[in-house]
Amino acid sequence: MMDLRDLRQSVLRSVRDMNKSANDVYYWVALSTELIQKQPKEFEFSVPSAKESSKIKIVKRTKDVTKEDMIINIFYSGITSLVSGVESFLNSIITTLLKYDTTRLKYTIKGMESDSTISVIDLIDYDKDELIDRVIGKKVDRLFYSSPSDYLLYIKKGLGIELKEETWKVWIELKAKRDLIVHNKGVVNTIYQTKIGDSSNTKIGDKIYCDLESFGKMISFVKKMVGEIYSVTKKIYNIPSLKKLDDCIN
Repeated sequence: MMDLRDLRQSVLRSVRDMNKSANDVYYWVALSTELIQKQPKEFEFSVPSAKESSKIKIVKRTKDVTKEDMIINIFYSGITSLVSGVESFLNSIITTLLKYDTTRLKYTIKGMESDSTISVIDLIDYDKDELIDRVIGKKVDRLFYSSPSDYLLYIKKGLGIELKEETWKVWIELKAKRDLIVHNKGVVNTIYQTKIGDSSNTKIGDKIYCDLESFGKMISFVKKMVGEIYSVTKKIYNIPSLKKLDDCIN
């Protein structure tokens, strides 16, 4: 059973890890793009060979694959890493809150009703704490395969964490960008436009653009979102204020 001290320490660790991850992503994206910008228009570099991992071969980048192509792919990798980090943070926070207040496991959303059930075999094989951990694991795993609107509804109704509408809107847009990058190489399609709704000012076939300034705004947004989640969580769950904890969200 998690007590208030455990809750506070777990929240602190999650917030620290997320902000450190965001800072690290920004650093390697900024550093990588700067290094490529300094390269001549045509350049070559060494990479491991497919035939033998220890063998190095030389590949060339010419006008067919421009520096701009490489740089946008770095930003795409950064967006993918950033969104994955936020999902990991949300996973950690949800798991922590459900362990602290197991009564919230009773709340469910459509499609997740069976995740709170326990089989007779599990009842025989596991003790109470292990059973709770298994139910939480199933619920959280299923939650992140739901639509963004469903898991945001669960966070709001099930956990009591209600954030500003604009925060959820921007988060859904950022997650949609990541999905588009992973599944369609960043080329806008109808699925992307449906996900972000009226926010879309792109056309089918456009490639989503990103530069260091816009990527920096994504980092700032993520930090603000983490801070907002922490502030609401602290209030709802009566977590004692700690200057160290408050400072680490900035």
